[in-house]
Amino acid sequence: MVVISRVFYNRKKDDDSEKTKYSDSQILAILKQAESGMKVPDLCREHGMSAATFYKWRDLHLFESIEQVQELATQWMWSYNHERPHTAWGGITPQMKLEVA
Repeated sequence: MVVISRVFYNRKKDDDSEKTKYSDSQILAILKQAESGMKVPDLCREHGMSAATFYKWRDLHLFESIEQVQELATQWMWSYNHERPHTAWGGITPQMKLEVA
């Protein structure tokens, strides 16, 4: 469902009839403000936009590059295998399980 709405939004974005008053760098700056802890309603009020617009932007710019996605996935895998205890193994990490074996 998200993919369908995202594709539809991208298709509409390419249409010349829908223009935005914000540049890509302004959109990214607004998204970074939200990431730093500013509340979405306050952010929308400050920049004169709707919350729906903010969430559309966030969906489109969730990651800035494929390298950022790869780094996040690598960090998650490392944490999962080295730091996160698994209840099925008595509360130890997979790494600790390997060291015991």
